[in-house]
Amino acid sequence: MSAVISMGMQKGGVAKTTSVYNISAVLAGKGNKVLMIDFDPQASLTLSTGYNPLDFETTICDVLSESRTPITEVIYKVSAIENLELIPSITTLAAKEINLLNQRARESKLKKALQIIRNEYDYIIIDCPPQLSLLTVNAFTASDYIIIPCETSKLSYFALNELFNTISEIQEDLNDNLKIIGIIATLFDQRINDHKEILNQLQETAKCETLGVIKKVAAAQRGLNAGLPVVVNEPNHEITREYTNIANQIIKIAERGVV
Repeated sequence: MSAVISMGMQKGGVAKTTSVYNISAVLAGKGNKVLMIDFDPQASLTLSTGYNPLDFETTICDVLSESRTPITEVIYKVSAIENLELIPSITTLAAKEINLLNQRARESKLKKALQIIRNEYDYIIIDCPPQLSLLTVNAFTASDYIIIPCETSKLSYFALNELFNTISEIQEDLNDNLKIIGIIATLFDQRINDHKEILNQLQETAKCETLGVIKKVAAAQRGLNAGLPVVVNEPNHEITREYTNIANQIIKIAERGVV
């Protein structure tokens, strides 16, 4: 039985995509079959894997379109990493979201599409848009778990309450099995007092556990031109160790089925 996990935060620039790619790569490196879904119209995850969204004949847009392309036809191997596959995105996904508004059961389109493949993977990880949208609602409705990347800044910290409210509504109305695994504190700069204060608040007062702390360092971006996450490009870096620890926690939670 696979675990479907959304990486979601209603704010951009919080290392959401970076976390998806690195955690997925660690899970795949442990022998798990992993599928990443780029559900963001910016297609940042697709670009991070070294691909141009225009290179693909089919993307997640085709699954959501009137043609209802089977999801099996939009899955591609990530050439740099064994056991890792990708459903790419493209900028036209934003227009497809508008089309969804007039469809029946519009909040469950992704969940329905995943039913035919989810048991073929150990982990399916969804890179959500950086705002509350119908795409985000679809991702949360399709997921077993949510992980929240939160930059150690006041803007990100204050965005958490709105996100928790959104998750509660989806749990009540659309997916009562949805659970929050925890928060990843991202882009942490220990030289900035505000960052240290926010990290302390996340660890002590947030509504869920802090899974790890990802520092703001250049290594996180190195290797992306070649489509490599830091956990592959720099296996001995401290960020690699942190993402590995986070992935290990995910494995334990998925195996137990409880948070």
